[in-house]
Amino acid sequence: MPRHRSVLRTLGVLVLAVGLVAPHAHAQAVQFNTTAITCLESAPMQTFNLSWGTPWPALQQIVISVSVNPGTVYGVAPNDYTTSPAETAATIALTPQTGSTTTSAITALRVLPSMDGIIDGNNIITFTIVSVPAGFSIGLNAVATLTIVDINAPTTVFNQGDIVIVGVNANNQACSGVTAQDEISFFSFLDITPNTTIDLTDCGYEYTNPGQWGETEGAVRITRTGPTIPAGTVITLRVSNSLPGNVSAVAPDAFWSSQTFAGFTNPLNLNVNGDQIFFMQFGGSMGLAWTNPGGAANATYNGTVLYGFSTNGNWLSFQNSSQQSGLPPGMPCFSMGPSATTDWSKYTGPQTITTQRGWLIRIDDPVNWTTYTSCANYAAGLPNYLSAPVLPITPGGFIPGLWTGAKTNDWFDCRNWDDATVPVATTNVLIDQTSLQSCVVTGGGTAVCDDLTVRTDGVSRFLQVNGASTLNAGGTVVVQRTAGTGLMGIDIVGGSTFQCAELSVNGVNLVTPDARFMSNATTNTVTVLSDVNIMPGGLLDLSNGVVGSLMNVGGDWNNTAAETNFDEIGSTVVMNATGNQGILPAGFTEIFSTLRVNKPSGDILLGDPVRVNTNLDLVQGRIFSAPGLTLGPTATATNASDLSFVHGPLQKIGLTDLTYPVGKGNSHRPARLQGLTGTATDAFTVEYFAADPQVTFGNALDVTLDHISACEYWTIDRTAGSPNATVVLSWDTPESCGVTALPDLRVARWDGALWLDRGNGATTGTVVTGTVATAVQQSAFSPWTLASVSAQNPLPVELLHFTARPDGDRVRLDWATATERNNAFFTVERSADNHAFSAVLEVDGAGDSQQQLDYSAYDQAPLPGLSYYRLRQTDHDGSSTVSASVVVEFAGHTARPLLYTADGALWLRSSMPAGTVVDLLDASGRVLRSFRTGDEAALRVPVEDLRAGAYLLRIDGGAEVLRFLR
Repeated sequence: MPRHRSVLRTLGVLVLAVGLVAPHAHAQAVQFNTTAITCLESAPMQTFNLSWGTPWPALQQIVISVSVNPGTVYGVAPNDYTTSPAETAATIALTPQTGSTTTSAITALRVLPSMDGIIDGNNIITFTIVSVPAGFSIGLNAVATLTIVDINAPTTVFNQGDIVIVGVNANNQACSGVTAQDEISFFSFLDITPNTTIDLTDCGYEYTNPGQWGETEGAVRITRTGPTIPAGTVITLRVSNSLPGNVSAVAPDAFWSSQTFAGFTNPLNLNVNGDQIFFMQFGGSMGLAWTNPGGAANATYNGTVLYGFSTNGNWLSFQNSSQQSGLPPGMPCFSMGPSATTDWSKYTGPQTITTQRGWLIRIDDPVNWTTYTSCANYAAGLPNYLSAPVLPITPGGFIPGLWTGAKTNDWFDCRNWDDATVPVATTNVLIDQTSLQSCVVTGGGTAVCDDLTVRTDGVSRFLQVNGASTLNAGGTVVVQRTAGTGLMGIDIVGGSTFQCAELSVNGVNLVTPDARFMSNATTNTVTVLSDVNIMPGGLLDLSNGVVGSLMNVGGDWNNTAAETNFDEIGSTVVMNATGNQGILPAGFTEIFSTLRVNKPSGDILLGDPVRVNTNLDLVQGRIFSAPGLTLGPTATATNASDLSFVHGPLQKIGLTDLTYPVGKGNSHRPARLQGLTGTATDAFTVEYFAADPQVTFGNALDVTLDHISACEYWTIDRTAGSPNATVVLSWDTPESCGVTALPDLRVARWDGALWLDRGNGATTGTVVTGTVATAVQQSAFSPWTLASVSAQNPLPVELLHFTARPDGDRVRLDWATATERNNAFFTVERSADNHAFSAVLEVDGAGDSQQQLDYSAYDQAPLPGLSYYRLRQTDHDGSSTVSASVVVEFAGHTARPLLYTADGALWLRSSMPAGTVVDLLDASGRVLRSFRTGDEAALRVPVEDLRAGAYLLRIDGGAEVLRFLR
């Protein structure tokens, strides 16, 4: 070997780098010919040859010391390396062949990497010549290093935007002399680890068919066979027009392999005068990456398209041309092309450090690109990407869903998002004070996201949806100012649509709200699928003080701020959830313009007073109004039915006529006040009760009356001023218990001692349903009910009570009637499960009676344990009615209190003495109401106005506690 010839040992793709040395000036100097080798763990034996200038003396040795980096261990797997000759105590002794001037394949220092199977980083072994025979010296190149690259680390997984193209030379033939040679320069924002794969294709997307790829060009997979390439390093590939595997790397090294995908018969190669290249990745085998490759232009890529480049400068689908391509979905910010068709273009913009997003914006800007007229000019232009420059990247990746407003205010412009991606349905979006400008959804498009937060502690930012556009947020929407001053928030305008799961708005200014959600057009629609939360400092503006829009609410309405934090003028709020909903102002009267109840199931439960100023629209669902529900002076109530009414008191202010849509249970039982006189601030409150007024108030009658209803009554009271009105009551079947003669009907009022006949001013309807009015305007108010001046209008047999209790080995049954009409007989029925009843005994009725009658009977053979009894009353015409069931626990079973349901109500059976205090508590232990037990075996527990949840009954101060769910 000539003394001045450099030495390069070729180890294929497994040897990654070789350092070469020049001969030492002194013939007796012993030194390494190769000072550095880098290889993979999977590489074969690596050889370090040494040389000297004069023949080697017999049996003399070269002594080499060995040092390693932390974690590197000598030995076979799972250790890291072995040597030949073997290393002993960190020392290796070489014995060169006598008379030689260099080591041979047998006498050289040889190192075999081990596949240790663990992720432990690179192993670095340093060999240093420390001793040579007399007459020889240690040369300048006395140290050699072997770096074994760890291949156990995970391969790099790319997302869109993790790779960018910075240079394309689509015609390098004039410079290289190689036909149809191309160069493509790119870099990654992630380290590229060994065995990482990247797929490439120059086939066109939507060549012919929507969503599919053409197949007339090439598709190749390249695999990293060398050490990790640091993020930011520019990599240059060279493409030749030959198969197979026509892609090689030239910078920063050549250690990539390439394979052509089956089904693509032409090589990957960029056409002159227009073509495209896509970088892609699929985590599986090559055979699964593409579906249907084979020439029919219907191929599907099953991985992620990372980046695209078009030398045409545009993206056009369905051109049936190998020189045109559409742009796959989600790629606007992950693609580039010059402003006009060119074979040579290069990124020549700023090279200073910036974030990943900053680089994407730079590279996306055509101003930062230079086009050339030849490959020579391209090669001469700076930067020289063949030198593999490392472009500096600020640490940290994208923040998905972070609005930056870097370019425009357009939601749909990917350049305005930190991750350069327009949000999809799973993206959580944040618009905050770090953005350069506010955000707008416009152009009639549909924007989507998951959670959406508009928040600031400084400069005001808004999200506006306008121009008949739509924003669908699948998660929670929060509008929040945490510090600073000035109004900010979300505005829905211009006939647009907004939907979210939950909406919360809160700020810091408790006097003038500074965080706003506004929808101010009658053509807008806002839908909140769950709760609406108006908190201190927040403003929900559905009118902008002029006209209003519509908001659908699928959860609770929570206002913990003040009534003024909801601007309702002209708006419509629709409560439309499946299940119960609460309207829950925090200790004040919440005001609505139009409140519509349109619920597939469940009810509205008021937590504090509510006022409606325009229209109470009752489509489906009851309103439990115990805290107070008021209609303003000009308000109306519409569409009430058995499906939807006010279950509790309803107040109306002013002097306009109104049919009060009240009821109880599942029955709408309206009452009307008409012909009102008084002042504009006067008010009446009406409530309906499905109960016997004679039990509640008494049964003393005006001399003109034959009897009154035993089924129902209304309270109609003045609650402001001294207004007068004509009272109109209604009847319905079966709730009113029978109307047979309309002329004999009367309206009766309880004056505290007597049911007064208030006349029959007019009737409407039939015996099935209708109304009857007082003869004249009324000036005194209290409970009201239907009455009759004859035995007609049975209103019917009035059952005062029905009880059952154990008596020895029998069950005693007691009941009483206040009045009877055409009563043939009673039947006592019994059931073990409160569903299947059978007759036990029969007792004759009195026919007609106007006085209290008491009845007793015995079940001589009662069922053991728990059983249920009810009373059936049958008229002479065969029609019958059935009482509520009562429960009996018999024959030695526990006497502990028992909660059970019967006839749609909750009952408490207890052996506690009459007068025992029973407290109803919520889950937090707050007492909601208290009542006392009576002589009856069972006590009805009032739960109709309770919201869904867990409750407790505390009996006798805690002697017994029962839990139940509403």
